[in-house]
Amino acid sequence: MDKSTFNEDDGGSDSDDISHSFICCVCRDLLYKPIVLCKACGHISCFWCVHHSMSGLCESRCPICRHPYIHFPTICQMLHFLLLKMYPVAYKRRENEILVHEKKATLGGIFERYTGFQGKRVSGVEERER
Repeated sequence: MDKSTFNEDDGGSDSDDISHSFICCVCRDLLYKPIVLCKACGHISCFWCVHHSMSGLCESRCPICRHPYIHFPTICQMLHFLLLKMYPVAYKRRENEILVHEKKATLGGIFERYTGFQGKRVSGVEERER
């Protein structure tokens, strides 16, 4: 492999060394738990990027070509392990980012569910969103 796709010295930690082919079209970062959206277009994105953008009411569309799909895509295990092996530091960084994001989203949802508060704090005063 050439240096533009993998830097063995730093474990692939530098985002400049990540091949364009392994960049998510939604978050523009290293693919984390990559999925192939549909067989017709074959575009690849992060599992969580697609999960957050899918519609539960109607068919969803590929963010690149807008091709519709109605199934929930599964993680491409072969690509997942390849990326983990090629870019271990960057992949672990992405994993940590996703865990923090999901924890915040989960805790926020639990707080809203049990307190009924959906507003934001402004200068120490609670203000309900309209």
